[in-house]
Amino acid sequence: MLIHENDVIVFAGDSVTDAGRDKSIPAGAFAGMGQGYVRFISQALVTTYPEFANMVVNAGVSGDDSAQLLERFEADVLTYCPQIVCILIGINDVWRWYDQRFQRSKQAITTEQFGNNYQLLIDMTRSAKATPVLMSPFMFEKNIQDPMRRRLSAYQEVVEILAQSNHVRMIDVQSVIDQFLTIESSYTLSLDRVHPNEYGHFLVARTFLNAIDLKWQHTPKER
Repeated sequence: MLIHENDVIVFAGDSVTDAGRDKSIPAGAFAGMGQGYVRFISQALVTTYPEFANMVVNAGVSGDDSAQLLERFEADVLTYCPQIVCILIGINDVWRWYDQRFQRSKQAITTEQFGNNYQLLIDMTRSAKATPVLMSPFMFEKNIQDPMRRRLSAYQEVVEILAQSNHVRMIDVQSVIDQFLTIESSYTLSLDRVHPNEYGHFLVARTFLNAIDLKWQHTPKER
């Protein structure tokens, strides 16, 4: 399994990661996990591998794009001296091309800028002697010709290329969502195609835990 005893695991991202977390309490406290996939992952680790005594930190901030995450990465993510940093970013880089298109209040981030920002996140993580794990940004939209989904695919490709060129693990959340959407409506997982509901968050958490090879039948070892 990717995670080992006493590992500190930090999840860095936007509102999908943030999920309403309480930022006023100490990192690692259960109430600071938010109501999303980070909470489910923490619950799985604590109950399945209690002897590992992992510290799980939710470092998501609602509204962040890759540039904003990069600005706070040292202070909000690497400050915890993590062994693993899981990065889920990019949907706001894409969304700003649409939800602020007519306001022009902020220049949307291009795929080239996104790639540069993301490479710096990977470099900073490795410089801190932590292992980066990349989670592809995703939408709950099965129509690949939808304008936003079509643009998102270019950003997803950037993440895939960076994972390959840097020899780091990438978790393809979109493919799992797409498989689900061959059976059920996107409304089962999300009301706005971007923010997961509890079902959507559980799907993301399950995808992550399967990707790191968590053994659900593991028998905890006595200390």
